[in-house]
Amino acid sequence: MLSSVEERQREMTIRISKTDPKTYTIYQNEKDLGTLNTYHNIYHDTCTYLNIKLETYAIDLPFSVIRQREEKSLAVLTESENKDLIQLLIRNGFKCKRRCFYRPFQSSCCQVSSTLQ
Repeated sequence: MLSSVEERQREMTIRISKTDPKTYTIYQNEKDLGTLNTYHNIYHDTCTYLNIKLETYAIDLPFSVIRQREEKSLAVLTESENKDLIQLLIRNGFKCKRRCFYRPFQSSCCQVSSTLQ
């Protein structure tokens, strides 16, 4: 007899496959859920950045597997409105390291002139 936790784990088997040098495909019970694409910033080469495109963010992912394969810390850049992705990242041990803010400009806020002739 399986416990409820073991039953849930059996029902939600997650598999990660590296499908090309910069792409991991995520499967849940052999169903393709989407991809994690990796990229690097030459000016900040201490981590591997992830661009996450999944059908659902309601699963937990073994990011430790990707971290081991990439041999660097992982980072994700996202908009604050992307709450489902943010919750996925928090559940999986990510921490918010930087918050960026911008002020939308209106035509009455600034004056732009052109020196082109």
